[in-house]
Amino acid sequence: MKLRFGEHTILYIGSINNETFIRHQAYCVVFNPYMQVEFKTTKYSVRSNLVVVPSLESHRLFSDENTRFLFIDPFCTFSKTNDTQSLQFENEHLNKIKQYLITDINNIDITSLDRLVSGSTIIDYRIKNASDFIKNNLHKTISTKEIVDVCFLSESRLQHSFKEQIGMSIRKYILWQRVVAATKSIVEGNQLTQAAYVGGFADGAHFTRTFKKMFGVPPSFFFSK
Repeated sequence: MKLRFGEHTILYIGSINNETFIRHQAYCVVFNPYMQVEFKTTKYSVRSNLVVVPSLESHRLFSDENTRFLFIDPFCTFSKTNDTQSLQFENEHLNKIKQYLITDINNIDITSLDRLVSGSTIIDYRIKNASDFIKNNLHKTISTKEIVDVCFLSESRLQHSFKEQIGMSIRKYILWQRVVAATKSIVEGNQLTQAAYVGGFADGAHFTRTFKKMFGVPPSFFFSK
């Protein structure tokens, strides 16, 4: 399986070659131990074995089938503290991630990777309550009022605190979690339409359009090889 899930991470191993610019809510560490990955934004381009893609960074990637993509949930403070320009950026956390990713693709320890990036998560329990509520109700429409009721903040304060700590609006965070839930449902064996409903999408076409905007390819790309 080239797509694996942790509690706060998604690991994909394979090639991605974007024809158009894309962006997604996750922070992403891209690593290829054998060749350089080409990374382009609207302002600059980089070639490196290790590339850091900040959350919501508009970009294109060109890689081969040995490339490891570690998508990290924006809930993790790791994805904020390392949210710098996407150059050949390395620090202690990234070096540790690299050591996990450099191993044979069949032996990458997703559990340990997940534990590493989730070691520091959002402290404010009210924002955690909001995140938990969102993840537990993805099958339906989620209103801001419902989230307000579970985290005991005014709507304006919730919106401000959520964006300050997560790094994006509630709406964008919900959309990311919907895509994650639907994708995981496919991995678990469900058909596209049923998986779309699990994530709260209107139908399979709605899920596919959203997925393609984030990754540049339809969901079938990750499951057809």
